[in-house]
Amino acid sequence: MNAAPADGLSKDNAEEIRRIGRKRARTRAWFFGWLLAIPLTPVLGIGLARLQTEKVFDSPFILIAVLGPFVALGGLILMSSDRKRYRRSYQLACLADQEGWRFLQWPALPGVPDLLVCRKSFLSKLGEAIGLGGRALAVANQAKFNRVYAVYADADSGALAKLTPELIDLCVRERWLALEVHDHSLAVYWSETSIKPKALLDRLGVAKRVLGLLRGET
Repeated sequence: MNAAPADGLSKDNAEEIRRIGRKRARTRAWFFGWLLAIPLTPVLGIGLARLQTEKVFDSPFILIAVLGPFVALGGLILMSSDRKRYRRSYQLACLADQEGWRFLQWPALPGVPDLLVCRKSFLSKLGEAIGLGGRALAVANQAKFNRVYAVYADADSGALAKLTPELIDLCVRERWLALEVHDHSLAVYWSETSIKPKALLDRLGVAKRVLGLLRGET
């Protein structure tokens, strides 16, 4: 999930909210369907078995009574997870629309390879020095950044080219900023940092700036 700020896009948000709402409604229907199936499948299986033969346990329909509740329970667990996911997406989309942002549930960074940029810890520096763990990539001509930050990515993926001087300067200024691109989706966070509610909009602005720089915007 990604939220990118935009003005005058409430129409796009409305369509996205309706789409998520439809998925949420379908998931809710499946959830209650599986919930009802737990007590009903034994009744249905035994009923069909009795219609077929007096020896209930000789009928193949008895498998519905025996296995049905377990299948229904599995479906219920899956739908429970999906219900929570779509509920969070729906709430976030509504919040984004109220704040004048555009909500996108699709990948925000097509064409950007996977990479992780995070502040180096003492243990990571020690492990790198003695050859334990993955070795971070170094950005050319950025000694200050390389001392503080670690970059993990496929060396041949072209990920380092996405770390422009503007993005590197932003990371250095923010000090504890961390960013991760995975499957073309972006996560921006601040390690070892407590963010107060009044600072949230400023942090969202920084995340927007990171997104724009990774997209090649100036």
